[in-house]
Amino acid sequence: MNEQLLANKHSALDGAHSDGEASRDLPVLQRDIERLSQTEEFDDWSRQQLARLLPYIQKYQVAPGEKLFQHGELAEQYYVLLTGSVQLTSSTGECQTLSEGVIGKEALLGVNGYLSEVVVLESSIFLAIPSDKAHEIAPEHTASKDMFRKVLLEQVHTPAALDAQQELIEVPEVDTQYKDWFKALGWLLVVLTPACILYFGEQGGDALLNWRQKQFIAAFSVTLIMWVFQLIPMYAAGLFTLIICLSLGVVPSEVALSGYASGSFFMALSIFGLGSVLVASGATYRVVLWILQRCPNSTFSYNFSLLLLGVFLTPMIPSSNGRVGLLSPMLVDMSKSLGFKNGSAAATRLSLSMFAGVSIFSAIFMTSKSLNLLVFSLLPVQRREEFQWMNWFTAASVAGLVMLTLFLVCSHFMFRHSEKPKISKQDIKDQLAMLGPITSLEWFALCGVLFFLLAVVTASFHKIQLSWVSLTVLFVFLALGMISNKQIKNDIDWRFLILLGSMIGMVHILNYTQIDMLLSERLNLVGVFMAQDFEFFVLILIGIVFALRLFLPINAAGMLTAAIFIPLAESHGIDPWVVAFIILMLAECWLFPYQASYFVMFQGVVQKKAKLYNHASFLKFNALSVLFRIAAIYCTLPFFRWLNML
Repeated sequence: MNEQLLANKHSALDGAHSDGEASRDLPVLQRDIERLSQTEEFDDWSRQQLARLLPYIQKYQVAPGEKLFQHGELAEQYYVLLTGSVQLTSSTGECQTLSEGVIGKEALLGVNGYLSEVVVLESSIFLAIPSDKAHEIAPEHTASKDMFRKVLLEQVHTPAALDAQQELIEVPEVDTQYKDWFKALGWLLVVLTPACILYFGEQGGDALLNWRQKQFIAAFSVTLIMWVFQLIPMYAAGLFTLIICLSLGVVPSEVALSGYASGSFFMALSIFGLGSVLVASGATYRVVLWILQRCPNSTFSYNFSLLLLGVFLTPMIPSSNGRVGLLSPMLVDMSKSLGFKNGSAAATRLSLSMFAGVSIFSAIFMTSKSLNLLVFSLLPVQRREEFQWMNWFTAASVAGLVMLTLFLVCSHFMFRHSEKPKISKQDIKDQLAMLGPITSLEWFALCGVLFFLLAVVTASFHKIQLSWVSLTVLFVFLALGMISNKQIKNDIDWRFLILLGSMIGMVHILNYTQIDMLLSERLNLVGVFMAQDFEFFVLILIGIVFALRLFLPINAAGMLTAAIFIPLAESHGIDPWVVAFIILMLAECWLFPYQASYFVMFQGVVQKKAKLYNHASFLKFNALSVLFRIAAIYCTLPFFRWLNML
């Protein structure tokens, strides 16, 4: 692109800043977005997606005779022609005149260079849209490449276009030979481990285990090995133990399948549905913009507001991955609006604030993660009735305050020399204007949340289990058509629900076969520490959970540890909720990226595309946050004693 074109592009219709970025006039942009939404390529985009795209759109006026782009030029953005006309020339010399529509669609197809040349015939106005941002915000639309290929081939009948089409279809093969030995070892252990358990279950004629116990442990060992070596999906591995126990008659079907009829299963199902409605309606995104618009213009306030946004979403969206997916694009937008340089201390601090908000407080709220609901289902009935949402939050609040205080203090001193923010309040105002007035769908979503929270607060009065309250809210949403079939398929994590049901069933099998009593006897020494020196027991528990987390994902490690130590706590007179809470706090600790799927997702959305934060500084601070959790646990123990829970 020549220098004259760049000069024209950086002189927007409504004036230009000294740094060369085009300014935007709100009424014009609103009309432009309406025009944009009427094009074939954007007619399926939601208002929320268009509002998120708004800060990245630039408006250009190009003089007659100038080239918009030429053949082979790096294809990083595509254009919507608002007024004027252009001539598109293919590499074979075929010409056509365009007076409207989208130009440079090959940028969306992932083609490295433009396949044609576009010259402006009369003074024209364009909206320029970065292709990477469009794909990040609405991958379900930009990834539908069949229509784009068809349009591309209609306009550019060149070998280069055919090569580009073939390049998109071909998927590069990934060399996985280095993983073959690992999988082979896993399958070998799948065969040998249960055989050894069944054979060595007896020694010297004295049965260490009865036949039912040996069958369950053998089946569960296979499931555990499949989890560790990732031989098959986790939810499928969980079903294996149930199938074996049902086929061999180890337990009755009502015991093995009890997880799929439990309140925890329906609570998780309902929370997934509620979170889906909140996100799809745009209510959460609107709340985010409201808070940012009213936030004072200081480094601390912006970091603190983003941290609180994550905390705000934590009890409503029961998935760290879901919260990361919702706020990561907002983080990138906010960092750009504040004028932070990618990789700077200020951008790294902002990234840490957002990530901490959606992750480190998961154990503080009962509905923040599906693992919490699973561990909750393992508690005795009496403790489940006592520790509903509000009581859970009250008991965990001290730990939350300790972690919040330590995070704010350490982040301030670690990044105290970071650059000052340069926010554009106009961007936020434009996005709110793009969203328009609150829709009926948003009102219903917010009313559903308020109803659920009201039921939580008044649980001690109405005595109705929160799982049935949340299921009622889900039913109302379904009856009103607020959850589409696509949302039911994509937004509700059915794989986890299958895993949740099988995990609860396995714990009930463990209790039915009295293996929990056997474990309590074998772990009597640990139980003694639990009863006599709880602080030292916590230290032992830290070592056990950390060792398991090196090999097992968060849910598997948390479930396995809870299944062993919750019955042990009950038998030694320790409040099982306290042990469950500590396990949930520790299970979320991680040092290596592979240990946390939500960090891998965060890294893919934020770091690999935008290079927003300093990776080394981020991981160092995360390692420090592990100490935050441990400190919070020990600081909370006196509070538990004050509540007569220890």
